[in-house]
Amino acid sequence: MSAFLEIRNLCVTLKGGAPILRKVS
Repeated sequence: MSAFLEIRNLCVTLKGGAPILRKVS
């Protein structure tokens, strides 16, 4: 279960977090 949530979190971070990280960086 933890692995599944981690994978989903990674997908969300890569999809919606990449631009945010790029802006902050």
